[in-house]
Amino acid sequence: RGVAAGLYRDPRDLLYQAGIVAQLGIGAYLLELGASDDWCRQRIGQFVDKALAIANQAGLNHLQPDMAELAQLLSPYGQWRGPFATDLPAIEAIDPLRVSAALQDLLATVRCRLDGQRIGARAR
Repeated sequence: RGVAAGLYRDPRDLLYQAGIVAQLGIGAYLLELGASDDWCRQRIGQFVDKALAIANQAGLNHLQPDMAELAQLLSPYGQWRGPFATDLPAIEAIDPLRVSAALQDLLATVRCRLDGQRIGARAR
């Protein structure tokens, strides 16, 4: 909601927050499949592109081009925070609405997959 509401100071903060949101959403999916926090931390870290690829291979199937592009930009999302973020590529052209829409689509896919898995588990 913070990303969609524009609750950030500059584009670097937007991208840092977007990275956290994406990673939490993808992480929720992976945790539901049985991955542990340690497994995710060791194999994925702050790389949203890697997390998305692993989740897609595991059945998430979120193949939206905007999210794939955003995941590459975000990875690792910690780069957008801290004193050296000013040394990163120019990001003035980042469209906050497009970032928000990509995140909303991702989270909708995660919710759908998680709901489907929980319903399937209850039916067994």
